[in-house]
Amino acid sequence: FKEPDEKGSFCDIFWADPTEDDEADDMDDEELQEWRETEFRTNKARGCSFVFGYRAVKNFLERNNLTT
Repeated sequence: FKEPDEKGSFCDIFWADPTEDDEADDMDDEELQEWRETEFRTNKARGCSFVFGYRAVKNFLERNNLTT
């Protein structure tokens, strides 16, 4: 047993998080549109990996012929 590395694919699978819906609650229309278009951003809460957004999930589903 060992801690996952702070970089690399295992780290990303293990530590990636979805965006929180409540992040968008106080946004204006322009900020909300940018939030919806976000695929990935740095995961500041964990200090490693990424936060993935709606656009990343949608693209993954489309590329893999899965339903949205």
